[in-house]
Amino acid sequence: MTDQARIAIVTGAARGIGAAIAKRLSSDGLAVAVLDLDETASNGGPAPWWPNGIGRPTILVCSLRGLAEAGVTDARWNLKGMVMSDHTVLYELRDGVAYITLNRPEASNAVDLDTARLFGDVVTRVATDGPRAVLIDGRGKRFCAGGDVSSMVAAPDRASYVHELAATFEAGLRRLSELPVPVVAAVQGAVAGAGLAVVLNCDVVIAARSTKFLMAYSGVGLTPDCGVSYQLPRAVGQQRALELALTGRTLGADEAMAWGLVAHVVEDGEVLRRAAEVVTQIAADATSALGEAKRLIRSSWESSRSDSAHDESATIARAVGTDEATSLIARFGQRS
Repeated sequence: MTDQARIAIVTGAARGIGAAIAKRLSSDGLAVAVLDLDETASNGGPAPWWPNGIGRPTILVCSLRGLAEAGVTDARWNLKGMVMSDHTVLYELRDGVAYITLNRPEASNAVDLDTARLFGDVVTRVATDGPRAVLIDGRGKRFCAGGDVSSMVAAPDRASYVHELAATFEAGLRRLSELPVPVVAAVQGAVAGAGLAVVLNCDVVIAARSTKFLMAYSGVGLTPDCGVSYQLPRAVGQQRALELALTGRTLGADEAMAWGLVAHVVEDGEVLRRAAEVVTQIAADATSALGEAKRLIRSSWESSRSDSAHDESATIARAVGTDEATSLIARFGQRS
C-alpha cells in the first residue's frame, strides 16, 4: 500500500462488505488498498489480516467475513456514517437484539450474488455477537421478491452464476436457522421465491395483512432453490406445497397463517411494531432454553423418535443446572 492510500479494505477473497466499501470509496476519489485475507494468511503475515510491509492506514475497514476469519471482535467494520446505509443488508445490535434488514427496496429486496454473500457475512457476525434474539425485515413495499432475475440475465455464465447464488444464499439461510436464539421476521408486500426461504428459516413470522406469498419460480422457467423444496412441505404439508409449486397459487396473509407459514397477521403499517414487541418479549425470556427448544424442534425432522427423546432428556438435564433455570425455578418456588 502506498503512502497515499489511506484506507485498507480487508476481505476474504476480496468479496462481501469489503469489496462493496472499496468500490464506494474509490468512486469518491479516495485511495483504497484491498488486502486479500486468504493470500495474506498464506504469506505468513504477523496477523491474518495485516501482512508484513504494509503501512498502517488512517482507516481500517474489515469485511464481516474477514473479521470472522481473523477472529477480530471490535466494531470498526461498522462505519455507519460513511457507508453502512448503502449496504444491501443492514445490521445493528441493540439492547440484546440483532436487527437484520434487507435493503434493496428499489429491487423489491431481490437477492443478487453480492447480497447473498453479504447476508451470509451478517449472519456470521450475528453468531459472533451472541444476541438474545434476532429480528429480520425488508425495507420498502415488499419484503423479498426472491432471486434477482436481472442479475441472472446479465451474468456471462448464467448457469454458474445461478448455481453460486442459490448455494451461497442457502448457506446463509441455513446458518440463520441454526442460530441458537429465536429469529423473528416482519414481512409485508410480497414474499416470493427465495423470499419464502427466508420466512421458512425464521422461527416466528409476523405478516402485514396485505402480504402475498407465492413460489414464483415457474413464471421465469426456474425451479425452487434455497431449501424451499425441503422446508415448505414440512411447514404446510406435501400436497399444499405441490399446489403452490405447480399452479402458481398466491396465498394471502390470512391463508398463510391458516396454512402455518406465519404466526400472526396484523394490519398494514403495524407489522414492525408488532414484531418489535414479540422480539423484545423473547429477548427478555429464558433465551438459552428457547434456543434449545428451537434446536430440538428443527432437528426433529432428521431424528428418529427414540433419538429425539434421548436428546430431549439430555437437554433438559443440562438446562436444569444453568444459572438461568436455577433463578427461575427458585422464583417459581417462592410463588407456590
